[in-house]
Amino acid sequence: MHSVRWVSLLVAAVAVPLAAAAPGGAPGFGPPNTVATQTAVGSLTEMQTGDLNGDGVDDLVVTRIAYPIALETFPIGIYLGNGKGGFVDGSSMWDGPPARTEHGRQIIIADFNGDHRNDIFVADHGYDGPPYPGHPNSLALSTPAGRLVDASGNMPPESGFSHSAAAADVNHDGSVDLYVGNIWGGDQTPPEILLNDGTGHFSRAAGLLPPELSDTADYQYTRSLFVDVNGDGSPDLVLGADNMTADSAVLLNDGTGHFRFLKGAMPPKPFAPTAILISLATLDINGDGHPDLLAGFTRSDPFYSGRYIQVLVNTGGGTFRDETAKRLPKQDDGVGWPEAIRVSDLNGDGHVDFAVSVNGAYDERAPIYLDDGTGAYHPVQNPASQPFFTFADVNHDGRPDIVSASGGTTELVDVQLQLALPATPTGVHTTVLRDRIRLSWTAVPGATGYEIWRSAPKQEPRRIGTSEVTRFDDLQAKRGVLYRYVVRALNQLGRSAFTPAVTGRRHP
Repeated sequence: MHSVRWVSLLVAAVAVPLAAAAPGGAPGFGPPNTVATQTAVGSLTEMQTGDLNGDGVDDLVVTRIAYPIALETFPIGIYLGNGKGGFVDGSSMWDGPPARTEHGRQIIIADFNGDHRNDIFVADHGYDGPPYPGHPNSLALSTPAGRLVDASGNMPPESGFSHSAAAADVNHDGSVDLYVGNIWGGDQTPPEILLNDGTGHFSRAAGLLPPELSDTADYQYTRSLFVDVNGDGSPDLVLGADNMTADSAVLLNDGTGHFRFLKGAMPPKPFAPTAILISLATLDINGDGHPDLLAGFTRSDPFYSGRYIQVLVNTGGGTFRDETAKRLPKQDDGVGWPEAIRVSDLNGDGHVDFAVSVNGAYDERAPIYLDDGTGAYHPVQNPASQPFFTFADVNHDGRPDIVSASGGTTELVDVQLQLALPATPTGVHTTVLRDRIRLSWTAVPGATGYEIWRSAPKQEPRRIGTSEVTRFDDLQAKRGVLYRYVVRALNQLGRSAFTPAVTGRRHP
């Protein structure tokens, strides 16, 4: 077997356009692969990813609810990523009984106890029906052994109707604090800032929020996000308004954790003043260095029906202007509501794209929106196999993949790996047998098959076959003829480059 330089004739003769998109094009995702299942665990309400066991691989956290609704709690679900595109049941992470939720509304993964490992907080509003009794929130902290323990007792004793939460070091003491977005119902606990003592013990801090927020009849906010909107180095608070409150709000942090309303910070809602802002995400849309917002709205009449993504561009001082018409094409508001907005650079062009996880309409998928490099977004088909999904690099190839899940009698976790052009095969060699020439090579990750090309003296190269395995037998090779062979890998996106040529000749 000899490795030789393949003649330029081959390049000219077999060059074909690649189906793979260059950076900036639409990403391609493989078919859904169910990587984990559990039975009889309730319906899914929220999902979030983060590294829980310190292995550098994203894990998955989910919360559940009884459906039809009931006064029933479920353990916080954990699936551990294996770094190879799969997840395994992570219930072994719990040291003792797992923390439980009744209707988890927002999952936050952050290091609350200062040990450089991630912990879990869940804002829980409990039974979602009269008399709306509320429910204690849940906290799980990492242990020295790298496991998780239910530390919900470290929170103030209360049963608020916690509809959202946000985490940041609001007072610059080095610990991650919480805003808990309680609204009407429960034990009437108003929205609150919970200060962290650095060990994951939280206490309610009086006087940090404007007194108006105690009036939960007129000031109801269904989503919250900490963002430094004015560039002063302190996290400010963005609050998305419920149907009972006309305008969403921005609260500026004075640097000590005290917040005040910034007048006129948010533009009018889409749909109507009674629309509900239910999801928020931050990114720099126009590349000016100021954090902008994507706000997901739904209607209150019909209740939680339809969706609209509002693009809010920061003016530089913390107020936002509506640039939806400039940045997004006309939207199909559909039936389902925007449970979450997931942001990620999906196609590796250095610009952040986004997609919407839709709830309330099982077969409905909002499109993925790709940034064209100017801060304008263009929709492409959303291939997520389940309504609840997020993006995470589950196989450590540097590309975000789709992780989706559904609940019910069986909870399924699906992974759809982002596809890339396959690498060029290596290790190609020939073995001359009595009646054939056999080619072998090393498997290429992500390849679905291989093409084998052959030429002979005074012959142009031509494809002589394909293989789904890393071997091909040339049964048509004639005795005494010196053949040159190259191989390239295939997948749904296209073809790799050809390998260097190898030669083979059956004995006369």
